[in-house]
Amino acid sequence: HGGGKLHLDFPTDFASSQSVTLSAHLTLQMPTWKQYDQAKDPEKVAWNKMFRKLREHEDGHVAIAVQAADQLAQDLMGQTKKQALKLLDTAARNMRAQQKKMDDDTDHGAKPGVKFGDVILDLEGT
Repeated sequence: HGGGKLHLDFPTDFASSQSVTLSAHLTLQMPTWKQYDQAKDPEKVAWNKMFRKLREHEDGHVAIAVQAADQLAQDLMGQTKKQALKLLDTAARNMRAQQKKMDDDTDHGAKPGVKFGDVILDLEGT
């Protein structure tokens, strides 16, 4: 799992400070294989290949979240609290849509031959 969640914190003196804290709460969660050390070398090769592709896929989700946070940070300049909250909502919706599109386009990474795809564990012949 990879991605993030956008969040704004407004200080109590926002009216005079005109500053906010923007957090992207980035996440990257990867699976482990508890029996990896006991696996045969060809099985490890297959796992490592799949794991690298999965990491690329999940890094793509994180990159979408970082890009959304960067754009939101730029868009927040000079905005009121009400406007900032509306921008946050729009940015979060757009980010979720981009995450969904990436997963739809790649079949959650399983589609072969596409960017952020090829996440396939092939143990045939191992």
